[in-house]
This record gives sequence, C-alpha cells and structure tokens, in this order.
Amino acid sequence: MRRAIEAFDDNRLDAVYNEALAVYPVDIVTLNLLRPLLEQLGERWQERESGIAEEHFFTAHLHNEIGARMHHASTRSQGRRLLLACLPGEHHELGILLFGLSASARGYRLLYLGADLPLAQVAQAAACVDIAGVCSPARPRSCQRSYRQPWRHSPMP
Repeated sequence: MRRAIEAFDDNRLDAVYNEALAVYPVDIVTLNLLRPLLEQLGERWQERESGIAEEHFFTAHLHNEIGARMHHASTRSQGRRLLLACLPGEHHELGILLFGLSASARGYRLLYLGADLPLAQVAQAAACVDIAGVCSPARPRSCQRSYRQPWRHSPMP
C-alpha cells in the first residue's frame, strides 16, 4: 500500500485494500494494515518532500472508501443504530470511521454526522432517531470537563 500511496495511485490502493478485505476480516485489516500504515505516514510526513501530500491523499482515500462501505453496509443491515460524530474541535474523522466500519461489520446501522459537531446538534439528532448509542472519538482528560456540562442537560435516550 505504501508504494501505491507514494505514487498517488488510487487504483492500486483500491486493489490492495480490496484484496486484503477479501482474505481477512475488517478488524484484522484495520489493526494490522491500516493503523500501522497511518502511524508510519504520520511519523514520516515531515521527512519526505511529498509526505504531507501522501498522508492527505491516503486519509482522503480512506475517508471515501470507508464512508462508502459504511453506507452500503448500513442500508442492508437490520441491526440497532449507532450515532457516530466527532465532538466540537475534533476534525480527525478516521478513528470514528474505522470504528464505524467495524460496527457495521457486526450488523449495526450507522448514522454518521461527521467532524466538529456541536453537542446540542448531537443530542438533537439522537432525539430524532431510535439509537443504541452515541459514539465519538476519545478526548484527552484535560478536555473532558468542558464536555460534561452540555451533555447533562441534553435529552439523550
């Protein structure tokens, strides 16, 4: 996959990713292929002349690929629904998308709301839909206090 990323070859990237998913479950592919690759790209993006572009290319590609897979899996599923959203200030979506892909492989339907969503909007969406839970990326402890208060007064099922 790294060679495909370095060449900005989305066709080869698709072929390798699809081949991996044809052989291994999505969680194995995520844990042993995608996460290590994302870590490598993150560590070397300032070392290579095209490193930032490579990392952005791969994350954009994964965003589209995972989003399409989640959408198609969710429309076929009859399972409970999870609401996925990144909380205010969180712009990195890949973690929650990878979680969503794993959840959809387990039969959950997904309502994905994207990055940097105000808490009140998460609560509003949750109140409109029968959901099993709300999932968001973890925040450092230093940020948790600012999120407790709005949730306390939000109508959540």
